[in-house]
Amino acid sequence: MAPTQLEIRTRALGRLVKEYYLYQEELLAQQNHVRLLKSQNHDEYEIRKQEEVEVDTKRVMIEVSKKINELYLVLADVVNQLDTIPTDTRENMERAKMVGLQTI
Repeated sequence: MAPTQLEIRTRALGRLVKEYYLYQEELLAQQNHVRLLKSQNHDEYEIRKQEEVEVDTKRVMIEVSKKINELYLVLADVVNQLDTIPTDTRENMERAKMVGLQTI
């Protein structure tokens, strides 16, 4: 049987949340790297370039966060449109709620 819209969007939300956390880890690593470069008095150009990478990572995180919020709203609409909710769909709804709430 083909996956339902709820299953598809729940999985997509899960992937986006995972992506967000990966960028969060990358940001922390990049911030530590910049601190290390500054403490070791590295070249200003190198420090500036690494700070740009840090800023870019923050921008990507903001975009991913927006996508998560948009998809969460779409999921809420899908759930509201369901008239009868089979048990497996209820489980997917709960998973979608948990995934969405972890990012808020």
